Amino acid sequence: MVATTTEAQLSMEEANSGSVSVVIPTYNERENIDATLDRCSTVLRATEYEYELIVIDDDSPDRTWEFVKETYRNDRHVRVLRHTEHKGLAPSIRAGFRAASMNSVVVIDGDLQHPPKKILELLAALERGADLAIGSRYLQGGEAENWSRFRRFAGKRTTELVKLAVPAAREVSDPTSGLFAVRRSVIEDVQIEPQGNKILLEILSNCKLNRVVEVPYTFQ
Repeated sequence: MVATTTEAQLSMEEANSGSVSVVIPTYNERENIDATLDRCSTVLRATEYEYELIVIDDDSPDRTWEFVKETYRNDRHVRVLRHTEHKGLAPSIRAGFRAASMNSVVVIDGDLQHPPKKILELLAALERGADLAIGSRYLQGGEAENWSRFRRFAGKRTTELVKLAVPAAREVSDPTSGLFAVRRSVIEDVQIEPQGNKILLEILSNCKLNRVVEVPYTFQ
């Protein structure tokens, strides 16, 4: 069952308890990661959530991992892992899943293409019973900012092809989204072996999901 926040009317106040691990995969994000971490912290500090921010760095040449380690060495909410084997976006996120210790897991980019303020809407969806909450560029109220006409066409065409190839993705408007929240209990006992970058497709295909909710957002 797939619902949207326009139907469920989730409020940010509903995401105010529990615990969450925010997994942030990075590669050469030294110039952006402090803004991402600070905005995520600002959002979550305003709630009663226990939280951790886990930076999974793919052994960046700009040494993003080192920058985070030094800058946030006194912040108990921030952890960083230097990912040196089986590199790539999906393996990094999978490593983040394994490192997560909280009840819910949010995946968000480290370059601010995903707005940290949407974390609360995703968590609110889990609070109301969703197993998986997906940030969607294609729902009413969502968009991809400053994309060319060609890129918009290519994105929608890719989504259509994914839905044809992956039956579990057909009821989801944005099955290749990189912004989502999932209950850790849903993924912890499932073997996730994604090909390419689309780990969300693996979750949709292999995990037991009784309820999926989509939240519109603007891809920056």
